[in-house]
Amino acid sequence: MSTFITRYRFRVQPVAVSPGQLDLLKLLAFLSMLTDHVNKALLHEAYPAMELLGRFAFPLFAWCFAYSFVHHLRNGKRFVATCLLFGLLTQWPFYQVLIHHTPGQLRLGSLNILAAFLFAFAINRLSSHKARLAEMSIYVLFGAGGLLCFDGSYAWQGIGLILCCVGLFRTGGVLYAVGCAFLLVLCLLPHVFMVVPILIVLVLFSGIVGLGAGIPRFLPRYSLYIGYAGHVWLLYLLSSRFHW
Repeated sequence: MSTFITRYRFRVQPVAVSPGQLDLLKLLAFLSMLTDHVNKALLHEAYPAMELLGRFAFPLFAWCFAYSFVHHLRNGKRFVATCLLFGLLTQWPFYQVLIHHTPGQLRLGSLNILAAFLFAFAINRLSSHKARLAEMSIYVLFGAGGLLCFDGSYAWQGIGLILCCVGLFRTGGVLYAVGCAFLLVLCLLPHVFMVVPILIVLVLFSGIVGLGAGIPRFLPRYSLYIGYAGHVWLLYLLSSRFHW
């Protein structure tokens, strides 16, 4: 009986996302992030609606990263090198225009979003090793990752969301889906009501019968990395030049 429950009741088909849907979700996430960052860096958070639109960004990016990690990632070293390069390139302007801090003060938890994906990637890779050192390293990385990314919605709850999404795409387990939903709520606090529109977008653009299923992949490689670094540097230069 317990085998039957495990095999049938608590397992569903893993979610499928076509290449075109994946790029559509990435584009929506980037536009959401851009809206939020413009509001923070140039408009002094004057428009709450822009902040709410920004809540789409991290969950959609986490969803896309997890699916790509499970189904498309073939060169882990290239991914790590790319994330490190663009993460380091972006960190200075990111900290200056998007992290609230006193001039001359260094906030410990201010790493940008690429760091969260690096921590999640490392934890996933280590989870396949059975050695005691690998297990201990997972705990250390999870703790350090949440601390160093604390100023974003991608602290411990964000890294956990990425990991649960990976599990959902890999196995289709219902418990992973429940974990994703719970951690999504934590990521969105205090804007919990944004869970509904975000889930609607994920359902619409995921699956064979979802919107955009027949569209081929259209985003060039590294376009999101370049767009991420480019828009943060542009916001930094504009805010410095015009004293916004």
